[in-house]
Amino acid sequence: MRKMNCILISILLLLSSGGCDNKDEETSGKRPRPENVVYSEVITPPSITSIDESGYKTYYVDSKTGSDANNGLTPESPFQTLDKVSAMSKEPATKVLFKSGAVFKGSLTLKDLKGTPAKPFIVDIYGGSERARFEGGGGEQVVLIQDGNIRFRNIFITNKTGKRGMYIRAIEAGAIKNIEVTGCRFEEINWAGDADFVGVSPTSLDVRAICSDGNYNKAFGGVVIETVAKEAGPGWYEDMFITNNEFYQVSRTGIMFINRWGSRTGAGEGYNEYIDDEHNWYPNTNVVVQGNRLHYIGGDGIVLGGADNSFLDHNVCYYANFLGRTGQASVGIWPYSSRNTVVQYNESAYTQWCNGSSDGEGLDVDIACKNTIVQYNYVHHNVGGGILLCNNETENHEGTIVRNNIFLFNGGAQKGALASISTNVGRTEIYNNIVITDNKNKRVLFSDDWGKKGKSHDITFRNNIFMSTTPTIGIFDDSYIDNCVFLNNLYYNLGNFQANGMDAAALLYNPGITVPSDMDGYDKGAFCRPTEAKVFLDGLLFDGMLNTDFAGNSAIGIGYMGAFAE
Repeated sequence: MRKMNCILISILLLLSSGGCDNKDEETSGKRPRPENVVYSEVITPPSITSIDESGYKTYYVDSKTGSDANNGLTPESPFQTLDKVSAMSKEPATKVLFKSGAVFKGSLTLKDLKGTPAKPFIVDIYGGSERARFEGGGGEQVVLIQDGNIRFRNIFITNKTGKRGMYIRAIEAGAIKNIEVTGCRFEEINWAGDADFVGVSPTSLDVRAICSDGNYNKAFGGVVIETVAKEAGPGWYEDMFITNNEFYQVSRTGIMFINRWGSRTGAGEGYNEYIDDEHNWYPNTNVVVQGNRLHYIGGDGIVLGGADNSFLDHNVCYYANFLGRTGQASVGIWPYSSRNTVVQYNESAYTQWCNGSSDGEGLDVDIACKNTIVQYNYVHHNVGGGILLCNNETENHEGTIVRNNIFLFNGGAQKGALASISTNVGRTEIYNNIVITDNKNKRVLFSDDWGKKGKSHDITFRNNIFMSTTPTIGIFDDSYIDNCVFLNNLYYNLGNFQANGMDAAALLYNPGITVPSDMDGYDKGAFCRPTEAKVFLDGLLFDGMLNTDFAGNSAIGIGYMGAFAE
């Protein structure tokens, strides 16, 4: 809880200081002394509670040597099928182990598991390190989980012509707690055919032959988590960990949270008659999506909907929106209708934007998000731009902090290489980021009012480095933002940075950043470190700055520009 309080403290400090309000003080030489600055600490997600696996009753399953007539209690007398495990009577402290490398056809349903927090129901492998393989036959899903207190590990799941790999579906009211999915691989989910796609532009693919329009649905994909307990009343998840899994050729969504009891008015279909965040709003809480790797995702990579105090942490998403089409919008990694979300240490790259699809950014803070922190992310080569901030007319979207990230060569031909800000986005602080573009993608900031619902407002940019590797006329379009403040940013090779007098304290020199040709991999973000000494002296100090930089170096007392303090 202390760690989550740090999030709230840092946001409140920052918003109370407000870049807009402190402009006169910061430009008059009366800057805060280093010892008076209150820094935000590094935020570490919680870990799932460790358990004692002694005292379990263990069942073994082997598709080659087993028989469903066996008792399943030893490796020499294993069960054979997924159907047997679905139908078997579940007891407290039960573990089901599938033979490493074995192939199982069909589907698995896990409900009425009788697990407890101390002794959750466990699914894992035995007899080797290779994952057991579950092959769906084109149905709704391969694995259906309808209970809490479960640890699901080390399974390979494929469902080439089916809708989902795993469906976690709450059918009871109240909190469904303590679910872990880890070490699994989801491959060829809702991804038909055998068309070559690696190194191929989506514009040359028949995307509908891979995933039909009927199956191109956000609720279909690798792992889909949904609350559907309408008649029984509100249901939600607590303490859910989706960690260290792999997703490859998955459509439409890699990891999707659909919380119909966490939707606010106008923020998506929901069962609750939303009043406010303290009345009749039931978000998922303490959700950790961490360490997952996603490659070639038909639509969105990771979507966290209707959550509170949750994390999108250390994930890698390449080639999202790969099967996009007209009328569909997708982004790499994003929350919506959530509050107190931390989006950090992710690498999001090569999100596509073609075949009539929209968005295409690496990151997004979407409709009705409050107090979102986006930090230490490496966002590069996304065709639709760096980060999207968007809202609608009725919802409250405020308290977003975007800091200490690296945005590299994201599409800025039409939208923002750093950000696209659209419709009624409220108070937002964007600081200490590095944004690198070129003369082909010169639009750094894009703003619009996508639904004619109202301008965004109170957006502050400071201590950022904006540079182009080739001289160009940079475009900073804040025409749909009221009270957009640029303060003490560095601009290099961007000719019209002061259009409309937008940054009275602009810094104009080469930060000394050399970008190598190979920039894939989170660790490559360190190559964007400036070498010009002035970069580490010219930054403003203010409450809410991070106490460590992108590389983990101490940043206390250092007035630095961009994402690196040394």
